[in-house]
Amino acid sequence: MSDFSGLQTALSALTTHRRSIEVIANNVANANTTGYTRRRVELEPLGGSVPAIFAIDTRLGDGVRIAAVLRIGDEFLDTRVRTETASAEADATIAAALQGAEQIFPEPGPDGLAAQIGELWASWNDLVANPGSTAARSAVLQQASVVVDRFHESATELGRNRQQLVDQVAAVTSRINEYADRIAELNEAIQSANVGGSSTADLEDRRGVMLD
Repeated sequence: MSDFSGLQTALSALTTHRRSIEVIANNVANANTTGYTRRRVELEPLGGSVPAIFAIDTRLGDGVRIAAVLRIGDEFLDTRVRTETASAEADATIAAALQGAEQIFPEPGPDGLAAQIGELWASWNDLVANPGSTAARSAVLQQASVVVDRFHESATELGRNRQQLVDQVAAVTSRINEYADRIAELNEAIQSANVGGSSTADLEDRRGVMLD
């Protein structure tokens, strides 16, 4: 092996490991960056050409080079996390809606609708016991008016809560559409980078953030 060949081997090692150190430094620099996925350098030997017939190749190799810079991530775990997060958020949304309904109907309790209806039936019982009593009749009308007003208030509050949920759905749908458009753009950019042989790690990280 000539001295020049040895220098080429040494140069490939220096260049390759310098790039490896750059990748490590980038990992350290982005340790706290949201959505960043750690990279790993895959190395492969240079050389390995088949000598011509009857030729003797005494070279031990031509050095080393970077085969690829890979993102260290688990696609299955990422998908699982997103699925479970979506399920948890759905449960939280339903719980918030039900909590709003519970505030409208504070049951059981002295101010609840069941208590008001119970008082209405009690006033009817008093009227049945004293059908000629003007006070008993007034009590029935008054309590019936209270119950009707309570129904109207509850219906108004339920309608307000429903409209809030509709507005929230519209806002979330708009955000989802925006993210979908940006993910589609990133998919096109990743495809173009793959065709051109460029690294897609940063683009894939940005897409991962959008998916999250």
